[in-house]
Amino acid sequence: MKNPRSIADYADAPGVHLLGREDAWMAYSVSGGKDSSAAIAATMPLLDSIGHPRERRFLLHADLGRSEWRSTHSHVEDLARHFGLPLHVVKHTTHDMVSRWERRGELGRERWAKGETVNLVGPWSSAGTRFCTSEMKIHVMSRFKRVYAEPVVSVMGIRRDESIGRSRAAFEAIDTGMKRYGRDDCMTWNPIADWSSEDVFAIHNTTGAPVTVTIETGNPTAGVCSADTGLHLLASDLSVVTTDDDGGPGFCSRIVWTIPAGVTYYAHVVEYGDNATIDPYQLSIDFP
Repeated sequence: MKNPRSIADYADAPGVHLLGREDAWMAYSVSGGKDSSAAIAATMPLLDSIGHPRERRFLLHADLGRSEWRSTHSHVEDLARHFGLPLHVVKHTTHDMVSRWERRGELGRERWAKGETVNLVGPWSSAGTRFCTSEMKIHVMSRFKRVYAEPVVSVMGIRRDESIGRSRAAFEAIDTGMKRYGRDDCMTWNPIADWSSEDVFAIHNTTGAPVTVTIETGNPTAGVCSADTGLHLLASDLSVVTTDDDGGPGFCSRIVWTIPAGVTYYAHVVEYGDNATIDPYQLSIDFP
């Protein structure tokens, strides 16, 4: 396991090392999740150590529109302030993620109605059909990066233990998204590819980088709450930070909140109205 507070050297990414010494642009791809911010925290000291100028680093966020968590935009802005880097937000010129799903569903039904396919193609992106990543993120961010005459290194928080598909992720590679613009001088860098979740949380605690947490109630079997829950997020002194009633599916509650490192919060579940017994429920806490 690598030192969770830093990355010692460029042994896994010699191409990135060379471009860094030549003052290439470093574009930190941030989704709002814990891994992308960990990649920033892990590589900033390493880039400083070779004299890479901070003014040639920036955060780049692809806005998916209505499918984003409500706190995503404010969280990536917090990250930019925390690391002292400029933030650029880009989006698809025609669709957001929801309208892209809707259009894909319409086209699938039209093809099926015309007899062009026997299988009705669903609207959703999946592990096998990741058009959400290619169309809504990679292509959009590549269009932005192409304006830079110098090489651009895209720094991402991909980790191999996240999924089977990412288990073979290389530490560095040629940026295929930029090839459509005739660019073969740009690279992608996955500096925390072999990190565990424990490493990621450790570097957030060490550097003070904020993380976003999702807290929600649900039925342990059906998923949708059979009772009307209320959810309170409490500070360490038990004062109420924020509350939610029906932010989840049905009567379920959901809170998405950015939490600074080293700060304690409590989740308090109540029956709405606080005057009856709550039916069985589950409380889930997730770090995107």
